[in-house]
Amino acid sequence: MVDVLIKNAFVVDGSGRPGFRADVAIKGDTITGVGDLRHLGAKRTIDAEGLVLSPGFIDAHAHSDFAIIHNPPSHSQVAQGVTTEVSCNCGKSPFPVLPNPLPLKNIADTVWTTPKDYWKSAAHYFELLKTQGIGINTFPLVGHNSVRAKVLGMDNRPCTDDELRRMKELVVEAMELGVPGFSSGLTYTPGMGATNEEIVALAQVVSEYGGIYTTHMSNYSGAGIEKAMDFAVETAWKSGMRLQFSHVAPHGEELYGKGQWLSDLIGGYRARGVDCYADVPSYPTIGVWWGPRAIFPGWLYNWKKPWPQQIREIQDAIRDPEQNARIREHIAKVIAGDKTSFLGQFFTFHNWDSIFLFECRPDSPYHKYVGQSVQQIADAECMDGTDLYFDLCLREGEALSTVNILEKEEDRKAFFQSPWTMFGSDIYAIDAEHPDACFSRFQIHPRNFGHAIYVIETIVQKNRWLTLEQAIHKMSGLTASHFNMHDRGFIRSGYKADITVFSLENLHERATFLHPIAYPTGIEHVFVNGVETFANGRMTGDLGGVALLNKPH
Repeated sequence: MVDVLIKNAFVVDGSGRPGFRADVAIKGDTITGVGDLRHLGAKRTIDAEGLVLSPGFIDAHAHSDFAIIHNPPSHSQVAQGVTTEVSCNCGKSPFPVLPNPLPLKNIADTVWTTPKDYWKSAAHYFELLKTQGIGINTFPLVGHNSVRAKVLGMDNRPCTDDELRRMKELVVEAMELGVPGFSSGLTYTPGMGATNEEIVALAQVVSEYGGIYTTHMSNYSGAGIEKAMDFAVETAWKSGMRLQFSHVAPHGEELYGKGQWLSDLIGGYRARGVDCYADVPSYPTIGVWWGPRAIFPGWLYNWKKPWPQQIREIQDAIRDPEQNARIREHIAKVIAGDKTSFLGQFFTFHNWDSIFLFECRPDSPYHKYVGQSVQQIADAECMDGTDLYFDLCLREGEALSTVNILEKEEDRKAFFQSPWTMFGSDIYAIDAEHPDACFSRFQIHPRNFGHAIYVIETIVQKNRWLTLEQAIHKMSGLTASHFNMHDRGFIRSGYKADITVFSLENLHERATFLHPIAYPTGIEHVFVNGVETFANGRMTGDLGGVALLNKPH
């Protein structure tokens, strides 16, 4: 007698091979059979006729490590079929616990309650996850910036020998608890002050425990990305570690036309013997996606305020001649400025060709232009780009949604089709059922609720850049294998019962840039370690997630 029998499913098993019809049996937290299982007795039977059954999706790059304490169910991840998240990326982790909240605020960009109110140590953090329960599996990394801040504070300088020794001790402490990897964020304070020798020395400690190294590199621009990747490869080579390039994409004008080149670059590293992959966001937006945040100066636009409040302030500034002139001067400087730095690539717009109209009022004269760039609209209307954008702000108000996109479709296609890429959302889990809760008040991207859905609905079904089997392989088996999640990522007997069941026909992303908090449709059932956490369009209230820690060394 099994606990759950899911029968008549179209199984896409995570390996990349063609899907097949089968039944899947679950007992406890484990898949106990795949095939014709009509003879089995079951406490509960689910008829999956017409539905796809796949491994639960694995998010290769996310940041729910702090959020999961405030939102244990991880609504926005579970509701789109995600059952496991690689967390604590970009050098930021909830441990070691820092001596005061100021460094934490800089590292994690937090404005919520600091961890000192919740946990006192790394061991305490993992104990909390276990006792309170969590909705997804978390694959935690120890963050270089967090380790560095514990020892050096927020100083961007090389460490001393004694400071390096103390940092090594902190990394060992995390490894002894079973933390399976190490992350860096080399464009953030204080990580940007580290020497190559420091990163390699800490990575070597992690390597002794079989851990993986994920890196938010020092540069992502066309002029600097290869050098930054070379350094990451050098670290992996010297330490003997597997390597994950964090949120890499053919992003920015300098990388236009270089999607295949970027894939070939990773392939070349692999040919030299470095076990490396890259996670890539599914959406064509990285860094500052929300148009106004890219366009307007900081004294006018605060991305942490609600858009209805923001637009009123923007409208007032546009109507004021003096402020209008200041904004225009800022825009002109941004367009003419250097774009080769990390900030230049991700936190500004290049010109009006990179700002796209996504939403406006249905009765607006601009509604026919939805999907086009501001420059295309300005050309059609015989207007200057800045004038056109200001008019959009004044006319559309709260209904306006514009997005900064610096990627070309042909480059995205080439990079998605690369055998060396998988998908990472770069988000934190949102509490969908309490929109005013902590972590739900910031500028939320629709990928918080739809990154996995976008892969299947848009990349697979609409664009046909990947087959369903290829896409699910990238979101399950490939990621599990590279991160050494030995018993996950595949629909196989003996593997953990992390399972997503969905309707391919009804799978639709509902989150938008204006209204990003919305469950997708089409996800029918989500099991995490055999626990059904999502069913019939709602969270069940049951939590099956665990921290994926290695056994003690």
